[in-house]
Amino acid sequence: MKSNRGDIAIIACNSGKKFAHNIVEYLKERYEKENLKPTFRLVDSTETHFANGEIKTTINEPIRGVDAYIVQLLDNPLDQYSVNDNFFSLLTAINAAYNSDAETITVVIPQFPNSRQERRKGRESLTAMLSSRFMEEAGADRILTIDIHAEAIVGFSKKAKL
Repeated sequence: MKSNRGDIAIIACNSGKKFAHNIVEYLKERYEKENLKPTFRLVDSTETHFANGEIKTTINEPIRGVDAYIVQLLDNPLDQYSVNDNFFSLLTAINAAYNSDAETITVVIPQFPNSRQERRKGRESLTAMLSSRFMEEAGADRILTIDIHAEAIVGFSKKAKL
């Protein structure tokens, strides 16, 4: 578990809070088993939902120079927010980490947004490509996901490693 990287900051979007807490508990257990000093922390952040539907994320502590991992569940059946709300929340968290001078930003999302829309069948948008590009533009360096649906999505990313 030794790493050449710096401290790790785990940032949880509202829909990803339980998942992020599970990740932190798992890491604590692994570090204790190997008698290592933890180099990660769950960062205090606030997700604000305005009456008109707008969303913003505020990171409430310094994360300059750390490797930030932003955890979000996009399709959370236990959540009151839509996939699009959760995706925009993720984008604001990525950009908040970018503006807070995180060294690297890795997005941790079990499901890739709009992954079933990776192939054009006429005059329609490739929303899987847009999702990838939006995350890159917000500041993501890497995207860690499980359900990518189609390998073609990997090619949509210009900068971020998928």
